[in-house]
Amino acid sequence: MKWPALAWRQLRRDLAAGDVRILLAAIVLAVMAVTSVGFVTDRAERALALEANRLLGGDSVLRADEPITGAVREAAAAPGLQQTETLGFPSMIRAGDALRLGELKALGEGFPCVAGSAYLTQPLVTNATPTPSPRRVRCG
Repeated sequence: MKWPALAWRQLRRDLAAGDVRILLAAIVLAVMAVTSVGFVTDRAERALALEANRLLGGDSVLRADEPITGAVREAAAAPGLQQTETLGFPSMIRAGDALRLGELKALGEGFPCVAGSAYLTQPLVTNATPTPSPRRVRCG
């Protein structure tokens, strides 16, 4: 008996037994899972690219746990560059009875006003100690 005929007969037997069907179903499920993860990743990357200007507020961001000093600060103050400082931390925000995780940012002078941002110039808490230099607070 020739090998193609033997292979065909064994494939029909395995299909009838269900072994190959389970293998094909597992392959289809794996391909669907990889494709859906790739699709979600691509959509998230596109959304972040579209909203990058609103999220960053500029072309470049330098983050540190301490105030930035030295050569880095001098390079940022080079002619033709605009800079500003922001301070931020995650916080819980209460709206009525609901609590949500949010971020509180204090923006320095010269921070670009981006569409969709709301700035509060009044104190959020009436019994808080005022700061020496008032800052704007961005919500949104």
